[in-house]
Amino acid sequence: MKKKELKIKREMTAETAGEILQDLISSFKEGTVCIQDGDEFVTLRPGGTVEVAIEAAEKKGKQKLEISLTWRETIPEEKDEREFRISCEEPKVETPEYAPGTEPDSSND
Repeated sequence: MKKKELKIKREMTAETAGEILQDLISSFKEGTVCIQDGDEFVTLRPGGTVEVAIEAAEKKGKQKLEISLTWRETIPEEKDEREFRISCEEPKVETPEYAPGTEPDSSND
């Protein structure tokens, strides 16, 4: 699969950054994160085990917080292609119950 990448770096208010983080959290919980910038976008589908790395630093009045989330793309389980079964036991089949006098007519066989 071809690598699809989108990098965004912008200055914004702390309030706007918080709103973006809330959008990220909501999307992550829903299972699909689509990040778009203009006509470019990358859609991610987090699932399974997620590796979380957090780095916080402060130096000469500048503060930095890096959060990294990494996971492997989950492959949907393949549906069993066999639509039949071989067994030494007969399946339990429920027979419909009919009201007296409403049984299907078997004399037409």
